[in-house]
Order: sequence, then structure tokens, then C-alpha cells
Amino acid sequence: APAPSPSSSAAPNPAS
Repeated sequence: APAPSPSSSAAPNPAS
């Protein structure tokens, strides 16, 4: 399966 996009990731984005 393709890796999830950083923007679609469930993990909190450090750039947010």
C-alpha cells in the first residue's frame, strides 16, 4: 500500500 501523504497523516504535523 502507498505511504500516506504528510498532509493526510493522522500524526500531528510539526509544521502546523
